[in-house]
Amino acid sequence: MMSYICHSPGFRLAFTRVLDEQSAFELRRNDCDLHAETRRVAALYEGVATWVGELGDHSRVRDADARDHTDEFFIESVIAALAQPHRLRAEQLRE
Repeated sequence: MMSYICHSPGFRLAFTRVLDEQSAFELRRNDCDLHAETRRVAALYEGVATWVGELGDHSRVRDADARDHTDEFFIESVIAALAQPHRLRAEQLRE
């Protein structure tokens, strides 16, 4: 499963989006709107949470007959558990 995560087009897209935002911020850092930047960061957190959630969903569907209890543990306790803190942080930033 780990090779799927590292070579996933979705991972590349999520990673690229974060890097693109970082590069764009570097260009505007001396003259930026803090409220707009906070919204951008919140959107990044939400995007990562969505990507993580989709990874878990995809893992559930993929080879369902071949999964065992360790796969289920990984999906529920590791992958799914990562999405919630990112969503929570996005919410906090939007307040």
